[in-house]
Amino acid sequence: MSQLLKSNEHYNSEPSIPAVNPLDFMTVATNLSLTEDLKKKRTSPVVLKLTTLERIDLHYPEKDWLRVYTDGSQVDEANTAGAGVHCRLFLQYTSVGVNKSNFDVEIETISLVLQQLICRLQAFEKVVILVDSKAAIQVIFSNSQPKLKQINDIKQTLIHFQAFTKIVLFQWVPSHVGL
Repeated sequence: MSQLLKSNEHYNSEPSIPAVNPLDFMTVATNLSLTEDLKKKRTSPVVLKLTTLERIDLHYPEKDWLRVYTDGSQVDEANTAGAGVHCRLFLQYTSVGVNKSNFDVEIETISLVLQQLICRLQAFEKVVILVDSKAAIQVIFSNSQPKLKQINDIKQTLIHFQAFTKIVLFQWVPSHVGL
C-alpha cells in the first residue's frame, strides 16, 4: 500500500528520508467506487439509493461491520452549517459554525464520527464510515502536509485505532439520494 518516493536526484552526503504517510501502515482504508458503474446524472435517485444500499449490505454486512452514516450540510439562509452522524451505537447532530465551505463541514463531520468512535472502542472491531465527499476522504489519505489542523488531528486520531487493532474503512457514497 505504501509508495516509495524517488530518492534525491542530486548526489549529496546525507541520505534522503522519504516522506511517509503513517496511515499507509494501518488497517485504515478507502473505497471511492461503490457505484462506479452508475452515472449519477443518468440514474434516478431511487435506483441510486437502492443500488448503494444493496452494495453496502453486500460489502459491509451489519453482523461484521459497524456502519456509520455521515452528512454535513448548510442548514439555513444564514449559512449555518451542521454535522450529522448516526449508527447503531450513537446519533448526533451538531452545529459547526457559519460561513463554512461544504468541504470544511464534511471534515468536521468526519472528526465528529472519530470522536464518537474513540469513546466506544469496545463496541466494534470493524467500522465503515460512509461519506459523500470524495475530496474529504482523499485529503485525509494524502501524503501532503495538511493545510487544516483538523485534518492532521483526524490523521492522528486514526493512528490511535491501530493500537486497538480496529479496522477503519472510509466508503464514498453518492450524495442527495436519501441514505
